[in-house]
Amino acid sequence: MVHNSDQQYPQYTQQRCSAPSPARQQAPPSSRLARPKRRRRRRPAKALIAGGSVLAIAALAISPAQQQQAQAEVCTQVVQETSRLSRGELTKLLSVPESSSRAAVEDILGEPYCLLSAASAQTGTLERQAYPLEFDIDTWFVVEYAGDRYVGYDFSFRK
Repeated sequence: MVHNSDQQYPQYTQQRCSAPSPARQQAPPSSRLARPKRRRRRRPAKALIAGGSVLAIAALAISPAQQQQAQAEVCTQVVQETSRLSRGELTKLLSVPESSSRAAVEDILGEPYCLLSAASAQTGTLERQAYPLEFDIDTWFVVEYAGDRYVGYDFSFRK
């Protein structure tokens, strides 16, 4: 049985291959441009919350370490209350190589302000002496010794 599709469905004849029917024409491209663009909303509140969360986590991670360090930086014995480390003495000490003799370092620095609690290291326990900086009393220069050898230094910030 042969159907004559051209008679039954006239819209699907040769016209369908040529151009779209006038009823289905698309709007001209210029009308799309006339529509206002949707702006992406900025969410400063979300960024603020995310940034605050990161800072809070960092503060929690740092705080316990600072508390432990502050507890370890307590003088066990005050040796010389008026002892202060000048810039010149600090410069001289920074030129002294590690593993130098304790006597060589003490000749440069003199008596410490106080002795700090001993610290443990890979090589054993370290004796530590604190020297407040003459130009910043709240910062201590901490000299570390292993026996009769100078092994290094550290800074202790008192505030």
